[in-house]
Amino acid sequence: MSTNLPEDVVRYVCEHFHECEREMALHRLQNALIHDGQKAGPRLLRCVVIASNGKLERLNRHISQSIVHWRDVIMAGEYTFENNKWVQLRDLSKPIEES
Repeated sequence: MSTNLPEDVVRYVCEHFHECEREMALHRLQNALIHDGQKAGPRLLRCVVIASNGKLERLNRHISQSIVHWRDVIMAGEYTFENNKWVQLRDLSKPIEES
């Protein structure tokens, strides 16, 4: 499948999603939108795949959520809640590091 997705997002999908779900995951990411109808940018796509944890159902949920509450998707991909505060685990404005 030819995509214009960031290489690190494609790599993450290939490494973490079940083989029979990869094409669908990439297709859904390719068509992911935000609230104003624009395509989701690289940071949001990275957050979606990280937050999905290799599960197509979760990927679909986060893509749907990005249309209405994209900030929640960023929180899910980059942050965790520890000791009564949000802690940033990663900065997905940069490519996902290889696993």
